[in-house]
Amino acid sequence: MKNKNAASEKEKDLVWVLNEFDTAKFYAIWLTVMIVTMGYLVTVPLVAIFGAIYFWIHYSFDKYNMLTIFYINFESNGMTPRQALKFLIFSIFMF
Repeated sequence: MKNKNAASEKEKDLVWVLNEFDTAKFYAIWLTVMIVTMGYLVTVPLVAIFGAIYFWIHYSFDKYNMLTIFYINFESNGMTPRQALKFLIFSIFMF
């Protein structure tokens, strides 16, 4: 259902609710930004401040989106956060 075809205000609101929050895509983006921030942290310590600001803003927006707009499909049975944690620990050790 597209927003143009919605007959009532309720249907217009449901257009956004029916979208799924793409958890895997955002995990990849978060981990990539974290690795780039850690990589440049050695040469330019100021990058840590901008990385922290980015994560704070992104956290605020994603929290709002997950609580109010999108629904979350747990098709991975909780394996995505475990794999992301393993990758995060591995990247910290590689740092």
